Amino acid sequence: MTQKIFLLLFCIVCLSEVSTAQLAGYKPFTATVNGWNYTLYAKKHQHKKGSKKVLLRDFVTFHIQTSNAAGKVYKNTFGAAPTVKELSADDPQYANYGFTQSMLLEMNIGDSTSFAVRTEDLFRALSRPIPDYLADEEYVFYTLKTLKRQIWGEVQNDVKQKDFDQQKKDEKIIAAYVAKNMPNAKKTYSGIWYTMEHQGEGEFAVENDVVAIDYRGRFLDGTIFGSSDQDGRLLDFPVARGFVIRGLDEVMPLLREGAKATFVIPSYLAYGEEGWGDLIPPDSPLIFEIEFMDILLHKIIIENKGNIKSEDNAKAKEKGMSMEEYLQFIEKEMQKKRIKGIKFGGGR
Repeated sequence: MTQKIFLLLFCIVCLSEVSTAQLAGYKPFTATVNGWNYTLYAKKHQHKKGSKKVLLRDFVTFHIQTSNAAGKVYKNTFGAAPTVKELSADDPQYANYGFTQSMLLEMNIGDSTSFAVRTEDLFRALSRPIPDYLADEEYVFYTLKTLKRQIWGEVQNDVKQKDFDQQKKDEKIIAAYVAKNMPNAKKTYSGIWYTMEHQGEGEFAVENDVVAIDYRGRFLDGTIFGSSDQDGRLLDFPVARGFVIRGLDEVMPLLREGAKATFVIPSYLAYGEEGWGDLIPPDSPLIFEIEFMDILLHKIIIENKGNIKSEDNAKAKEKGMSMEEYLQFIEKEMQKKRIKGIKFGGGR
């Protein structure tokens, strides 16, 4: 019994030493997130005396990195586009933003600071289970560097200027590519170039139609980043509802069912300055080769989670079916096309 107590005390001491080592140089302070008080631990790397203090209602531009105690990085904007965030007086929508906001409000512009939050506290505030990759981590570490504070109008002007500059870069790069590889291409009003291998004979897609396409996506150097073959299924999505990149939403109304075309989409109509994970780098123009296979369902109301509109109710009556029978009929039709139900945004 004595030996067990000794081992237990030994383990507690060891854990305490590990925690102390992880937080060496950090000082505790209290943050209130979603009405609850949490203890965070902060360490300042650089403090600019006399610079402007970060205040509520500011739009703050800053870099952020998250990592574990061993330095394994989960997110990092240093060396890439910084984050712009409004410091709201209202309850934060996401708890991790609340922790970040609490730390930012302790900083001046130009400061660089690290803080740590207990993993258990972070995910309790998020009302989510701790993910497997953080299961053994006692703390999540954040490093912040504040760059500037602005009012909303200034932020908007910065965004517009950045978009304009990127648009000019894209136009130059895409024009050179098109001149060499797609001499007969046409250009849309928004800056998308395309060639039509052949137009289809079916219907045009309109807003809210759920369409199915066979696609292949690649970069201008020819590297493929995704395709229906790789996914093992067609890509299906409702048109003009924001479930795919803006460029795809814009080009679908150009096509009839059965059409086959190639589109060169500028980065500002694709994944923009953020890119998409490790797959799509920031500010990347993309090429999509598309075959428009079918319009699956007409005018699904997304807000009502797929409830059928009155015109489809009329179609059910024309077939002498109840709405339940009609939905089963549609499901069978989709299965015939080897598409496993409607998965909005099922591709990129």
